[in-house]
Amino acid sequence: MTRDLFELGYRYVLPSIRRMLVISLKEMGITQMRIAQLLGITQSAVSKYLNMKRGSLVDLWRYEDVRSEVNRLAEEVMRGLSNEELLTKMTILALKYMAKGYVCEFHSKIDPTVNPSSCGICNRLFYPLVNLG
Repeated sequence: MTRDLFELGYRYVLPSIRRMLVISLKEMGITQMRIAQLLGITQSAVSKYLNMKRGSLVDLWRYEDVRSEVNRLAEEVMRGLSNEELLTKMTILALKYMAKGYVCEFHSKIDPTVNPSSCGICNRLFYPLVNLG
């Protein structure tokens, strides 16, 4: 099951965060080509994020703290955040949102053995990691 958690983060949560980041940058008036350069992805990938063809399965928009943190991250990207720093920060956000239980409902849909009301594994695994600083 732990392997599944990392797969969940990599395949669904990180793309969702990246999609939100693309949208945030677009709302700042940044072109698709520039967004691609800033994020180290292709312009085609940016288009897919904007058209909900990538990163749209996990809905994190409904959480105000997620929107705030992604908007702050977009501002950091605009100030020249390196791709390595960006990936690190996005991974920390993914683990944080998993620890908060924001992904449990989705996880239970793709894995019927997961019971969000009694599981708690993401919180136990990831909460200590994202609250070190």
